Amino acid sequence: MSGSGSEFSVELTQAKSLSPRARGLRLRVLGPALDWQPGQYLELSLDGSSPPLPYSIASAPSPTQPGEFDLAISRSALAPDLAVGAVLQARGPYGSLLRRQPRGAPLLLVAGGTGLAPLRALLQDEFARGGTGPVTLLFGCRNEAEILWRQELEALSASESRFRFEPSLSRAEHAWTGRRGYVQLHLPELLDAMPGAEVYLCGLSEMVKECRALLTARGQPPELIIGEAY
Repeated sequence: MSGSGSEFSVELTQAKSLSPRARGLRLRVLGPALDWQPGQYLELSLDGSSPPLPYSIASAPSPTQPGEFDLAISRSALAPDLAVGAVLQARGPYGSLLRRQPRGAPLLLVAGGTGLAPLRALLQDEFARGGTGPVTLLFGCRNEAEILWRQELEALSASESRFRFEPSLSRAEHAWTGRRGYVQLHLPELLDAMPGAEVYLCGLSEMVKECRALLTARGQPPELIIGEAY
């Protein structure tokens, strides 16, 4: 992730735990409202002199909260003790993990860990705009404690008949009754159930690489595979 863009300051307005290894941050732009598209990212630093690091925006723009956005970050990222009210330097937005097809086409989202962040933004935008096509989110993590935004996604699945939330755990405990193993194991089944789907991938580079190769081998058109790795 790299690029050149606008520079501005943001203030941390909320911090909460998403999992034992990830925090959710809510930030507010200090100045004119930020204009971004779901799927994009920003580069952030604690001050103007430290190297900026990329973080995907985990929320879609909201007309009721202009200039406010969410992030999902590792607990070791930025400053673990970053307090509400802290001001950070930002640059962007950047990125090409953006919707390609007209709304109504099937949408298959595949994420690992905090790679869920930009796909959450795509989900919010999809349901805020009232699309019609089926949407499936295949999310991989180690165990139940690491399912990011679990209550939110389960509630969305319960309220939206066209949305399926499919978490898969690589180190699931015995009581887990859902999918097990890496997302690559389940991708063929879900792809077959969604012919013509536009597929979005975000996660560790090896996962994205393997998913892309698997999709290509199964005849998925390259223009319907949109991926970003970290």
